[in-house]
Amino acid sequence: MRCAIIGYGYWGKIVEKYIRESKDFELICICSPGLKDAPKIEQLAGEARIEAAIVCTPIDTHFGIVRYLLERHIHVFCEKPLCKNLAQAKELYAVAEKHQALLFTDYIYTCSPSVNALKDALRTQRAKLGAPVYTDMVIGQFGRFYKTDNVFDVIGVHMLSVIAYIFDTKPGDIKILEAEAFRQHTDMLAQAGTVRFSVGGMTGQLHCSLLSHDKRRRVEVLCEHGLLIFDMMQEYTVQIICHIVENGQYREEVLSQLRYDENNNLQIVLAKFADAVKTMDRSNDLLTMQVTELLEEINHRL
Repeated sequence: MRCAIIGYGYWGKIVEKYIRESKDFELICICSPGLKDAPKIEQLAGEARIEAAIVCTPIDTHFGIVRYLLERHIHVFCEKPLCKNLAQAKELYAVAEKHQALLFTDYIYTCSPSVNALKDALRTQRAKLGAPVYTDMVIGQFGRFYKTDNVFDVIGVHMLSVIAYIFDTKPGDIKILEAEAFRQHTDMLAQAGTVRFSVGGMTGQLHCSLLSHDKRRRVEVLCEHGLLIFDMMQEYTVQIICHIVENGQYREEVLSQLRYDENNNLQIVLAKFADAVKTMDRSNDLLTMQVTELLEEINHRL
């Protein structure tokens, strides 16, 4: 597909490398005010004959840019989150359907082999571990502060997509119980925060921080008789542990310790977008609507 990258900041530069290496895309141009002689977005539907656009701009610009592209029958791969407003998300999907274009949001962690192994273990190890009863999630790193976006918009959104993905939820299934935020300066939005949530009979907590000294990506699913762990930063990215009760005491039995390569997830999600365009598969819509709904509720509570 002949494609353009819209936005050439930190993430746009990373995406460029994968687009140039992909067999699915031919990079025609990059649209960014910071690039000399870069084409304007209004030129993409003209002589350039762009078929797809990769949108890597700030979240507050997504709605206008994505709508403009969809109205010109250009398929769109948009960086997460699509937008913070559920009404805007619904409008964009209506525009996409009307103009026979595909709108795909990049929830890259759903393409993580470790996250997929965790999702599979929730099903295959159910007999040994029992039902999930509590989930603890942590995502943290230092920096990349944005004036108009809080920590949940920037990195917490990854874990929101993981919750919806591994538990196969539908819009409305995940309930936000509490949300609290922390900021070091009054002129900043939330730089760290915690959300408590429920899914069916299970409760959980998500802690996010842009003030973390270490990069952290961890999910622990506590089950009736064991524990499932995803930790991208450890030697074993997935661990499956059974809790055995003997003489009134617990001991751990490690059922599995696995390490997956997490370096090619962007390549995987771009290929998934290309395949979705070929078949006009709109299954990504459901996840995007759920995550947008959750972000809207969290932002409302902060």
